[in-house]
Amino acid sequence: PAAFALLSTTLMTFRHDDPRHRLEARHCVVGLDEGGRLARFHYNNLDRAPLRGVAPRDVPAFYRAWRSLTAAVEDPEGEVWVKLEPGSLIVINNRRVMHGRSGVSGLSG
Repeated sequence: PAAFALLSTTLMTFRHDDPRHRLEARHCVVGLDEGGRLARFHYNNLDRAPLRGVAPRDVPAFYRAWRSLTAAVEDPEGEVWVKLEPGSLIVINNRRVMHGRSGVSGLSG
């Protein structure tokens, strides 16, 4: 409950920089609707910026919550693999379902 509270009330900055783009957004990792129900999930361990706007006394607890969440996200027990064939399409609501992919060779066959 304490970790959930931190992840649903602490704004994090997610940033991606490359030579042509700079994308930045601030969200709580766990987004709640007006009734306090889960509405969105924002997680990207590669594109997060330094934590700011958090009281120094709360930083260790926040990062404990983040590490716990990361362990759950990276647990293979929670993965579902779907092999797409050429011409296949999968539609994912990015705010509700995490997704990733393995390497793509670009070769058919």
